[in-house]
Amino acid sequence: MPVREAAPLPVRQAGCLCGALRFTATPLTRGMAACHCAKCRRWTGGINLAVECKDDLAFEDRSALGVWVAAEWIERGFCTRCSSPLFYRLFDGRNVCVPVYAFDTHDDFVLETEYLVDEQPGHYTFANVTHRVASAEFFAGKIEK
Repeated sequence: MPVREAAPLPVRQAGCLCGALRFTATPLTRGMAACHCAKCRRWTGGINLAVECKDDLAFEDRSALGVWVAAEWIERGFCTRCSSPLFYRLFDGRNVCVPVYAFDTHDDFVLETEYLVDEQPGHYTFANVTHRVASAEFFAGKIEK
């Protein structure tokens, strides 16, 4: 799990590709995580790089916001106009996660953790050293996959 910052991080501006959805979110850490599961890869069209945030997303206008309950343990938010992924929320009490590149500023985030590494395809790897979490560890006692 990412290490929490000693001082609270500021609220950040974020949005979708077409601009129909603008929102604010408060990151809990500068550490971003990659999810290698097939569902996240299909949802984002690549590797899902996200930042854990407080559950305080504030949308300027929710008219283009779509929310899909993807399983009994997760929901995914997206723009209904341009299909940009905007957040996912686990129902086990953990916070909401926002894709790092939805934020207007993102250069200070650092890749720290990789989830579901046993589902990672063999055609890519990251150069930096990360904490690697397999599916069994991620789902142990928390949620059913």
